[in-house]
Parts: sequence; C-alpha cells; structure tokens
Amino acid sequence: MPKAPKWRCKALSRNVHRLTFDFTSRNQAAYVLLSSDRHWDNPHSDLELQRKHLDEAVERGAPIIDNGDLFCMMQGRADPRSSKSDCRPEHQAGDYFDAVINTGADFFEPYAHNLCLLGTGNHETGVLKRMEFSPTTRLAERLRAKTGATIFEAGYTSWIIVQVRRITSGSKRPSSSNIKIWRTHGHGTGGGFNQGSTNFAKIQQFIVDADLILHGHVHREYMMTSNRVRLSSKGTVYQDTQTFLQIPSYKDEYGDGYSGVKSANWAVERGMPPKPIGAMWLKVFFDRDRLTFAIERAQ
Repeated sequence: MPKAPKWRCKALSRNVHRLTFDFTSRNQAAYVLLSSDRHWDNPHSDLELQRKHLDEAVERGAPIIDNGDLFCMMQGRADPRSSKSDCRPEHQAGDYFDAVINTGADFFEPYAHNLCLLGTGNHETGVLKRMEFSPTTRLAERLRAKTGATIFEAGYTSWIIVQVRRITSGSKRPSSSNIKIWRTHGHGTGGGFNQGSTNFAKIQQFIVDADLILHGHVHREYMMTSNRVRLSSKGTVYQDTQTFLQIPSYKDEYGDGYSGVKSANWAVERGMPPKPIGAMWLKVFFDRDRLTFAIERAQ
C-alpha cells in the first residue's frame, strides 16, 4: 500500500483554508475524515464508533474536518431544553461547561494532530449567544495547549481548497491541482420524503465555484450530483460535476423506540425515524492525470 502523503493546512483568511497534500508517486491517494454532528457529550452519541473512525484516521495519516455540533451542550442553566437526566455522569457538575470541555479535550487528545479544522454548528452558536462562551474556541485552545497541534477553527460556513502537489524526482517546480470545497453546518429539518435534499437545489444557486458541498445538521446521509455546462475563457464548452454530500451524525436519537415518563424520547414522540450513524471518507487521487475524488462511508 502506498505511503500516506504528507499534508498541512494554512488559513488564507478567517473563512478560507487550504489543505495541501504532497504526492510523490502516481498511485498515491489521500484520505480526509469528514464528520458532522458528533454531539460528543450527549448520552446517545456513539463514542466507540467515533473512536474507531478517529483511530482509522491516525492509521491513514488523514486529516479530520469536523462540520460543527461536535458538542451538544444543552444542559446549562440558561438553556430552556436543559435536563440533568440527559447529561453523562461526568458532566453532572456545577462547572458543567468546564467539565464538558475538559473531558472532551481528554477524549480528542490522541487525535489532536489529525484534527485539521473544527467548524461551528448551531449548538455551539447557541451556547455562544446564551453564555458568551465558544465551545469550539475553548476545545481548540485546550488541545493546542495539551499537544502543540495546529488546529484551525471555521465559522458556520467556510471554504476549503484541497491542493495536491505532485513532487517527482528531478522536477524543480511541483505541479498542483485543486478541489474546491464549500461547507456549511447546514439548515432545515431533513424531514419528509425528500430528507432535506432540496437543500442542494437551494445552495447551488449561489455557491457556483465549489466542486464539493458539505452539509450536516439534519442527521441524514446521502450524496447527490449535478452536471453543469461551462464555458472556458478560450470559448470551449465543457461539462463538470458538482457534488453535494449530506454527512450523518454519531447521535442515535431513536434507540429502541421507547419513550416513557422517566425517559422521554424527543425523536420518537415526534414520529421521527431512526437515522444513519457515522461519518464519511473523502478520497483524493489522480485518474489519468486528472485530480478527482470519491466518497466512501466510514464503516
């Protein structure tokens, strides 16, 4: 198996980051773990599956892009949804927010050097509005202090330029190719038969430069593509493809379908179905000297 290419990330602006891979052979491939809606501190979040995928990212030498709602953080006093019964035991403390950040940093510490980019979700922005406290910033700061890792923060939406440099022996100037990604934590409910698929039609009206669009929030999983007719600056008509990726969650809101007096289940009582659990792999590689990508489910 070819050696994993080296990678590095750089902030071009507060909302644009460039992720660069150095390929030294034609048959190399780079992997990126794409996660969203971990809701890590929620009792219904699958921590074992998270750890499995994070370990695989380390084995593959893969950067991790998290799309927001890494934390749930709904159990603070100022949150009208708060209920200590929905807290993990280690978070049932007077310093609730500190407890979640401290235990979260302990969990993600072995993976800090792979955590490339932390997006912001509506749960993090909710805490910021109510408590004037940013969970994303605090986690990134804590992990940087504990490990020295370079971890970037992004907003609710941001751009990621995946750059692949082909470094061959004897070449003085490596050739490079790019894949442009636009990510948003997401919007909508994902309900109904379309499962939020109309989000793609809405987004592609104003995000025209992205090769790949990442969307989370609705705890669904699917991929859609749309072919576009383009005109080059030299007057050549050609087609390309824009891909929309809906990333699932690690939180199982449905469970066994039980809801009782002492264990009310929000998803069950609203007739919501069970949803897919996990994350996705972005595989970047060359096909006939053309940089391309594929999406694989993290098993």
